[in-house]
Amino acid sequence: EGSGNLGAVLLHDVPRWSGGSVPCSVRELLRPRITQIFAFEMIAAILAVELFALRCCRVVLFLDNTSVLGALRKGRSSAQDGQALVQFFWENAARRHLDFYLYFVPSSLNLADLPSRGKAPILGTQVMWRCRAESLISALSSSQIRRLFCLDSAPLSLPSLPFRPPLWL
Repeated sequence: EGSGNLGAVLLHDVPRWSGGSVPCSVRELLRPRITQIFAFEMIAAILAVELFALRCCRVVLFLDNTSVLGALRKGRSSAQDGQALVQFFWENAARRHLDFYLYFVPSSLNLADLPSRGKAPILGTQVMWRCRAESLISALSSSQIRRLFCLDSAPLSLPSLPFRPPLWL
């Protein structure tokens, strides 16, 4: 739990999956706390969108972390680094014209759990994105994430989101 290993599975025409880990350069940007599981799970959701190049579609996203699920549904997090990640997720979704449907799934049923542990899920083919994921996280850490976490000279204000996440009835 909270080791920084990430996994993602895309079920579409051809099921695909990938796994990797959060590099130290990103871990260092996070506010010190006992566990970084919230941030790591948020980074996994952001990377899944990037790595599978999702655009102009509806996405059913299964999450096994109720804190991340709640923050994404509300569109906010009380922690500054968490808020930056939530805001980045929804702004990226808007840029890519993605319509998310967010659901909880227990870890024991989460198809992305095995890739996050370095194992193949029960279906799909592995896409060799481990290196790409690490370079993407590193790229984010050196530019956008640094700005989002207010680590550069000009702090970024974190206003309310310019749009609302989907309503849940």
